[in-house]
Amino acid sequence: MTCEVYSLKYDGKRLRFDDGDDAALVRDLERWGGEGVFPGPFNPYCAFGDENLLCCVVYRAAAGPGGLFVVRDGDGPLLAAVARTNLAFVQGMAHFAHTTTYARYASDIFEHADDEDA
Repeated sequence: MTCEVYSLKYDGKRLRFDDGDDAALVRDLERWGGEGVFPGPFNPYCAFGDENLLCCVVYRAAAGPGGLFVVRDGDGPLLAAVARTNLAFVQGMAHFAHTTTYARYASDIFEHADDEDA
């Protein structure tokens, strides 16, 4: 599995996606391959979106603050973003919930573009 890895940081004004610098996490992601539950130091928490279109699986840090977001489509993981603070974690949840919801909404509009209004 090859996907982009980011570090989420909240600077008080906005959520930032910085280059991922956690070599152990990158190694765990590569070993994982995207199937089943991520085996790293995170516990499954929730998921947003449509697994056949675009979804985000959220993992909470097993010990300490933060968590991991894995965004995937029907072909597998696209990106992973780790939040090392609780503030970055909740901001990440809001961001990815919004993103996956809008992807589903846009897909519905596109799929029904030819439908006549009743």
